[in-house]
Amino acid sequence: MTDAAGRQDGAGEFWETEPGWVLVNSSDGGYLPVNQITSKAMLVCDESESARITAGMRLSGCPVLDMPHGANLPIIADIYVDRVPQDGLQILIELRRLLGMVWPFSDLRNLLARQPIRARAGDVAEMRSALTAIPHLRPHLFHDAHGSLEPVWPDD
Repeated sequence: MTDAAGRQDGAGEFWETEPGWVLVNSSDGGYLPVNQITSKAMLVCDESESARITAGMRLSGCPVLDMPHGANLPIIADIYVDRVPQDGLQILIELRRLLGMVWPFSDLRNLLARQPIRARAGDVAEMRSALTAIPHLRPHLFHDAHGSLEPVWPDD
């Protein structure tokens, strides 16, 4: 990417001094220059540069969501519900709503007994973003990681 592609008029001094940073658009896995930031974009940079770049983004007025980084986090993966207690019907109802599932209410107790439950394929970063507002659901969502289930929101 050239310097011109990484800049945007009026975006603040930070972008003028940090040309060329690329963001991944989580909705389709494509790349975006920094002047096309969306709510579904993730910064791609060296781990050692992350804190400095994030601070610059905040100073420029960009919303930055702090969340733990999972190793090799996929963009799109099968999302599973697991580890919901057998008496956790209310939790399953909240997960149903979050995931946009249409599981009949009459089947929810059977679903609890059959965990893990494959819900749907989904955007892992988008799911993590949604979990910032509902932390009590974090322990119950997982994504497929080459045949094993990994938490959508890993422990810090």
